[in-house]
Amino acid sequence: MATLKIYEPTIKPKAATDVDLSGVTLPLSIATQEGKAISSVGKAFADIVNHLGETEDENKANELVPSIIKKITSEYDKYSNTSDTANSPVLFEKALSSKSKWFNDLVKNENKRVKTALADQLNLKRNSVLGDLINQVSTNSADKFLFSLDSRTNLAIANILSGNPTVMGIGETDFNSILNSKIYESKFGAKE
Repeated sequence: MATLKIYEPTIKPKAATDVDLSGVTLPLSIATQEGKAISSVGKAFADIVNHLGETEDENKANELVPSIIKKITSEYDKYSNTSDTANSPVLFEKALSSKSKWFNDLVKNENKRVKTALADQLNLKRNSVLGDLINQVSTNSADKFLFSLDSRTNLAIANILSGNPTVMGIGETDFNSILNSKIYESKFGAKE
């Protein structure tokens, strides 16, 4: 059998010496410049990524603009055929609000930049046709009023010319009420 003998070491460990690191370190000005260079490269990459994101968002918004135009056209067609000057413009704006259910459904899966861009497009395009809608509804209202006035006037004149004294009296009363009407006066001015 083999025996293992452990001897007491006679060699002592060397004492640690001071290491001169002055040649390994960079001067402060070079370190600052290197840090700025690395930071500017990182910023450049961030700017590129941000620009690409903005471009993608703009493209996505542009894809959805035809849906906005289609909705504006359908709402315009709906309200431009009415003569309700008080409610039609308000209902038109409400239907095309950026808070409407239709708009929220359109942008529900989009990010904030796309939503903002589409809301801006919606407001711009809605407001560009709102004046035309008000003019059309006002024209419809005036046409309706004039048709009604024309019908009433024709009936009154026909009654005056009827030859029957009772009907002639009714016709004259109707004709005078049309001429003295405050509604007629507000639409066409007072008679002179």
